[in-house]
Amino acid sequence: MLPAIGVQVDGKPLASGYPAAMAADRVYVPLKDTVRSLGGTFQATQDGAYEIALGKATAVFRFNDAQATFDGSPATLAGKPYMSAGAVMVPASLFKQMGIAVVWNAKSGELSLSRQA
Repeated sequence: MLPAIGVQVDGKPLASGYPAAMAADRVYVPLKDTVRSLGGTFQATQDGAYEIALGKATAVFRFNDAQATFDGSPATLAGKPYMSAGAVMVPASLFKQMGIAVVWNAKSGELSLSRQA
C-alpha cells in the first residue's frame, strides 16, 4: 500500500475529496479542485476537451491523451490524464508548464504547488 500524498497549495492543504495519487512514478492531482485552489478556472467542452486558465496561462487537453496545448502551442504532458472515482486526475507537472512552482518531496510524500509572485 502506498502512503498518502499530502498536497499543499500556496501553503495550505488542498481542499478536495479526491486524494492525490502516484501513477507511473508521477504524482497526479484532482484537476478541478487543484485549479480552483490556485485561483484558476476550469471547463469541459462539448467536444471532450478540458480547458483551464491560471492567470494569463491556458491549457487545453483531453482525457487519456498526453498531447496538450499551452498558451496555443502544442506540448506533451508528463502522463495521460485519467478518471478516478469521478475526478479527472492530471500530472502535477501540468501546472509547472503553466508557471506554477511544483515541488515534490518523495521522502515526506508532500507535493507543494504555489503561484509565483
